[in-house]
Amino acid sequence: MKEFVIDTLIYIGIAVAYVVGGYVVKYISAKMKQIDNTIANENTSNIIKEAEKAIVSAVSYTSQTFVDALKASNMFDDAKQKEALNKALQKSLEMMSGTTISFIKNTYGDINSWITTKIEEVIKQNKKDK
Repeated sequence: MKEFVIDTLIYIGIAVAYVVGGYVVKYISAKMKQIDNTIANENTSNIIKEAEKAIVSAVSYTSQTFVDALKASNMFDDAKQKEALNKALQKSLEMMSGTTISFIKNTYGDINSWITTKIEEVIKQNKKDK
């Protein structure tokens, strides 16, 4: 009888350990996935911040080196506006890392359209701030 009780307790202990072990594995897996998602979100956020910083700097640079002089001499027309946009676009690309460029291409597709939209947002905000 004593052996039966001991064997039963061993089997119950093994079953409990198996169930608890399964929960522990699920919990650890969920935590690891949560950590991976947090890291991915932080990386994405940092990449977008880098891109936006490059765009703001490129718009500022283009304004100071190209637009301001043309506006002062009343020569800033639609053609020059398009040229300024292209200059800001190219400067933005020059200032971004390869990782950022690849991320934007993979995430948004056409990088030129994405940057152009961001440039226009910066210009609009700059006009509001004046």
